Amino acid sequence: PQGPDDTWWLAAGYATVGRLGLASDLIHQALRRYPDNVRLLHLDAITAWQLSEFDRSEHALDRILDLAPDDDTALFNLALIQLETNRPAEAATALRRLAGTGENSILQRRSRELLAEIDSPRR
Repeated sequence: PQGPDDTWWLAAGYATVGRLGLASDLIHQALRRYPDNVRLLHLDAITAWQLSEFDRSEHALDRILDLAPDDDTALFNLALIQLETNRPAEAATALRRLAGTGENSILQRRSRELLAEIDSPRR
């Protein structure tokens, strides 16, 4: 691959057909050259998540939020990782931030739904 966009397309293709290890290797190589590429970091987070490498996924999402604090997709995915790793209080913080933006996008609506699930008493 020539640059980060070429790598993104190639790695996304490999991930799509289930070649997650190869996709992950390509992403890591590219991130060594382009450590602040938000698009590659998103793909790294998703690929790591699919590989159940939750720490790596969370690290990539945190890096995205350092670079782009208003990245709602990264914030939402971070909350999902936190839910999946049994940290509902941390997830609720991220989801409240998203739900309170005043927008009515699918991410905001889904954030409000997940908050209701977290806040409802278990039966």
